[in-house]
Amino acid sequence: MVDYELDGKVAIVTGAAGGGAGGTGLRIAQLLAEQGAKVVMADIKPTGQEESDKLNEQGLDTFFVQMDLADEASIVALVDAAVERYGTLDIVVNCGFMQLKEGQLHETPAEVWDRIIAVDMRGDFLMIHHSLPHLLKQGGAIVNVSSTASLSGEDNTAAYACAKAGVNALTRSVAVQYGDRGVRCNTVVPGSILSEGILAYAETNESVKFQFDMLKRHAPLKRHGTADDIANAVLFLASPIARNITGQTLVSDGGYSIRSGMWADIHEYKQTHSWDTM
Repeated sequence: MVDYELDGKVAIVTGAAGGGAGGTGLRIAQLLAEQGAKVVMADIKPTGQEESDKLNEQGLDTFFVQMDLADEASIVALVDAAVERYGTLDIVVNCGFMQLKEGQLHETPAEVWDRIIAVDMRGDFLMIHHSLPHLLKQGGAIVNVSSTASLSGEDNTAAYACAKAGVNALTRSVAVQYGDRGVRCNTVVPGSILSEGILAYAETNESVKFQFDMLKRHAPLKRHGTADDIANAVLFLASPIARNITGQTLVSDGGYSIRSGMWADIHEYKQTHSWDTM
């Protein structure tokens, strides 16, 4: 078993109540706690308390703080609560996010745009802004969770894509500004993360099933991602094992983002048809 050297480390994980992104935030919190970290689980959903209680019943050390990433005072209270309880802060994982129905750009209300930017980009900035004074005392790691929407144009997700692209850029800026003071900052970029519940729902909705099947068909690895895939990447980057890695964007999407849709279709066509190139 790999020793990730996290015994006694204190971590904050936002979006840790489960539900969103196939339960990725919750799985990240669980993995960090299983590796010996003391984990502050944060989420706007109060169900995070139940999840924290379940982990503590297993002998892990977590506690839950309900907060809103769009509210700076709420973020300050979260960081203060973590330091008050554990005395320090070593790891910050920004996994909380919001994705609203946007529509085409000319149809997107300004208030929808503003809310997505407030949670998905400004919220990560504020988490880092208020955590850095503590991380700088002894060094530490920040891991932001982005999206493949930040890497390519997608339909009906302009605000979300812009917010996540901003997070990627924020990662690089933090890495450059604070690397010589012992703070590393990296990004994990998930593709489609589908739980069994989401896949079951897709079987009842033709358009959703079509989207999921298309994502899987275009990915070289021919699979959807799971919460474990992302949590393991975060665990690695948050740990001292990755001590020489900073400012990087680690994409975990089955290879979806490296292949154009045209060539994915050609690859499939070639399986059953003769093929030649010009």
